[in-house]
Amino acid sequence: MTATTSRTPTHVSIPGPMKLSLTRIFLYNWHRFHDHTIHVQDSLYLAGHNGSGKSSILDALQLVLVADRQRIRFNSSTQARSDRTLDSYVRGKVGEGRFLRPGNTIAYIALEFTDSQAVSAVTLGVCIEVGEGKSAERTFFIVTDAFDRDLLIQNGQALTRRELKQTLRSRRAAQTYDQVEEYQTNMLNRLGGLSPRFLDLFLKALTFQPIRNIREFVEQWLLEARPLDVETLRNVVDRLGELNITANQVETKIAALQAILERQTAVHDLRRQQQEYLILVALLQVKAIEQQIADLTTQTQQVQQQVEQRSAERTMANTALAHAQQSLLDAEVQLLQFDAVQRREELQRELQRATREVEAIRQRRQLALRTLHEEMPTLSWLLADDAEQNLALSETDRHCLQHLLDHMNQWHEGAPEPDAATLAALPDQIDAAVQVLEALLEQVQTTEYDLRQQVTTLRERGNSLEQELRHLQQGRLGYPRGVERLRELIAEHTDDEPALLCELIEVPDDRWQNAVEAMLGSRRFNVIVQPQYFDAAMRVLDQARAREKLYDVGLLDIARAMKEARRAQSGSLAVQVHTTFAALRSYIDTVLGDIITCHSLDELHHHRRAITPEVMLYSEWTVRAIPPGRYQPWFIGQRAQHSQASGHREALQEIGTELSLITPRLQAIEKVTGLLKRSRQLNRVRQQLELLPDDRLLREEIAEYGLQLKAIDGHETAHLEHEIARLRQIVAQEQAIIEQIDRAQGQREHEVQSLQQKLTTARRLQQDHEQTVADLYAQYPPRCGRRRNDAGPRRRTP
Repeated sequence: MTATTSRTPTHVSIPGPMKLSLTRIFLYNWHRFHDHTIHVQDSLYLAGHNGSGKSSILDALQLVLVADRQRIRFNSSTQARSDRTLDSYVRGKVGEGRFLRPGNTIAYIALEFTDSQAVSAVTLGVCIEVGEGKSAERTFFIVTDAFDRDLLIQNGQALTRRELKQTLRSRRAAQTYDQVEEYQTNMLNRLGGLSPRFLDLFLKALTFQPIRNIREFVEQWLLEARPLDVETLRNVVDRLGELNITANQVETKIAALQAILERQTAVHDLRRQQQEYLILVALLQVKAIEQQIADLTTQTQQVQQQVEQRSAERTMANTALAHAQQSLLDAEVQLLQFDAVQRREELQRELQRATREVEAIRQRRQLALRTLHEEMPTLSWLLADDAEQNLALSETDRHCLQHLLDHMNQWHEGAPEPDAATLAALPDQIDAAVQVLEALLEQVQTTEYDLRQQVTTLRERGNSLEQELRHLQQGRLGYPRGVERLRELIAEHTDDEPALLCELIEVPDDRWQNAVEAMLGSRRFNVIVQPQYFDAAMRVLDQARAREKLYDVGLLDIARAMKEARRAQSGSLAVQVHTTFAALRSYIDTVLGDIITCHSLDELHHHRRAITPEVMLYSEWTVRAIPPGRYQPWFIGQRAQHSQASGHREALQEIGTELSLITPRLQAIEKVTGLLKRSRQLNRVRQQLELLPDDRLLREEIAEYGLQLKAIDGHETAHLEHEIARLRQIVAQEQAIIEQIDRAQGQREHEVQSLQQKLTTARRLQQDHEQTVADLYAQYPPRCGRRRNDAGPRRRTP
C-alpha cells in the first residue's frame, strides 16, 4: 500500500471558516501499523493490494472523527458485512486465534489538522486499551497544538489511559474525554464549528458509492434543508393586528392626557396652599417646643429643691448616728473594764475556734465517707455474677471486698458516723481492697489488650480482603507480590508486560479444576516471556534476587521446554488443560502428562501416578489427600475471578463472625476496666482518712469551755449589757434612715440628669424647627412674605 499527495481537493480536507486541513496521521499498534506516521499535503490518495491497510487507515479516521461505536461500521468500503472489531484492530488479528500483539495492548490514533492561514494546528486522537477477557476501553483527547509523538510514546513505551490523563492535565491547551457526546461537541467546535451533520456525511462518504444523480447528490451533500416556516409568517400577521390595536389605544390615551393637563393648573393652586400650611405647621411646632422647654425647666428646678432638702436631712441623720455610735463605744469600753467580761470573751473565742476545727474535721470525714460510699456500687457489681465471667476472684479476694462493702452499707448520707473503732479500721480494710482491685485491673487490662489486638488484626485482614475484592470486581486478579514485582521489572525491558501461566491456560471441565490447580501449584504463577527475551528476563530476576530479595518466582524457558518436552499419556491430566498459546502445550504435557485422571479411588493404584476430581493423589506408591488450601481459590482460566471472589467473601464472613464473638466480650472487659480504674478513688479515700486528726481532744476542750462560761457571774454587767443592746438598735435605725435618704437622693439626682438631657434635646429640636421655618420662608418668599412679617420677631427661650 502506498500513500501519495495531490493538489486536487478531496473529502480529506475539513471545510469551515478556519480552513483546516488534515496534515498528519499517526497510527500506533493499529492492525499491521506498529508505529507509523503518514504525512498529508492538500489531498490524500490510498493505493495498494487487498489487505495492505487502506481500509485500516479509513477506519482509524472513522474512529477519531465519529467516535460513537454504535454508528461506526469498520471496513464499510466493501459494501458488505465485516468481522473486523476494535479488539482485532488493536491486537493485530491475522488469523483464527493468531494475533500480532497477544495479551494486553495499548494503541493510539492521532490526526493533525493545520490552518495554513493562521499558522495554527490542532491534534485529535484516541487511546485504546484491550486485553484478553475484557472489552476495549477508550479515552479521546484534543491538543491545541501540532502533533507530538513524544507526548504519547515515552521511552519506547505507550502511555496508558491513566498516564495520558495525568500528562495532558498539566497542559493548558489539552483535554481528555471519556464521554463520547462531550468529545464530539468539542471536536466539531475545534474543527471550525462544524454542524453535527458532518458525522452523517462523513459516514456516507466512506461507502464509496458513485454519483448517479446530480440533483440528488447536490441536495444530499451540498444543500441544507430549509423548509418554509409558515408558522413564522402567521405570527407576523398576528403581530400586525396587535400593533393596529395598540395604535388605537395610544390615541385614546393621548386624549385622556389632554384632560389631565387641564387639571394640572388646579393642582398647582392647591400645592401653593399646601406650602402656606407647611409654614403654619412649622411655626406651631416652634411654639410647642418652646412650651416644652419651659415645662422641663420648671420640673428641673423643683427636683433640685428636693435634692437640697434631702441633703439637709442626711446631715441631721449623720449627726444623730455619730452621737449614738459614741454612746455605744463608751458603754462597750465600760463593759470591757470588768474581769468577768474579759474572761467570757476569751472563753467564747476559744470555744468558737475549737468548734470550727471540729466542724472542719467532721466535714472532711463526711466527704471521705461519702466518696467511699459512692464506690460501693462498683464493688457490688464486681462481686455480682455478671462480672464473674470476666474476673478471676479468689475466695480471699471476695471476702476482702465483701467485708469492706458490709461495713460501708451500714452508713449512708444523714446516718450517724461510724464509731471510732470502725473508722480506725477503715484504712487497713481499704488498703487490702485496693491491692485486690489493682491486681484485678492488671489482669483485665492484659485481657483487654489481647482482645484489641485480635480485633485490629481481624479488621486489617478484612480491609485487605475488601480491597482485593474490589480489584477482582474490576477484573484485576490478585497474585503473589513477588510475581507482580517481577512482571513490572521485565516489562521495563520488553515491549509488553509478560503474562503468567495461569492466564494462558484454561480447564474446560470444572470437575478437574481443583486437580490441575493442585498439581501445578506455584508453577501457575510462572512468568511467560518470548524466547528472545528469556536471557534478559533471567538477568532481571537475578538482579531482583540480589537487590530486593525476590525469591520463589518462576521464569519459564519456553524454547527449551518445547525442545525437551515429553508427550502426554492418554487420559492424563494434561488433556484437561487447553491453551491458545501453542508454545505452552509442550510444557503442560511434560508436567501433567504422566498423571492419569481417575473417577474413583479403586482406579488409582492401577497407575504409577494418578489423581481423582476430589484431589486424592497416588504417587510413589502413596495415596494422599491434598489440602484445599493448595488449590483454592482458583487462579486458572475464566472461573478464577469468581472463585477468588467467593473465597474472599467467605473469609470476610468468617472475620465478621469472629468479630461478633469478640466485640461483646471486649465491651464487657472495657466496662470492667473502667470500673476498676474508678475504684482507685479508694486509695485517695484511705489517704484522706489517715491524714484526718483526732478530734476527741477538741471535743473535750469544747465541753470544758462550756462549763467555764456557765460558771461566770453576769449580774453585775446585766444592766450595762442591756444598755449596749439598746444603743446598737439605735445605731442600726439611724444607719437605715441614712441608707433610705441616700436611695431617695440617688433617684432625685437621676431625675435631674434625665431632665437636663431632655432640655438639651428639646433645645436642639427648637433650633431645627426654627431652621425649618427659615428654610420655608426662603423657599416660598412671594406668597408667604406677608405672613412672615405678621409673625413678628422670634424669641429664643433661654
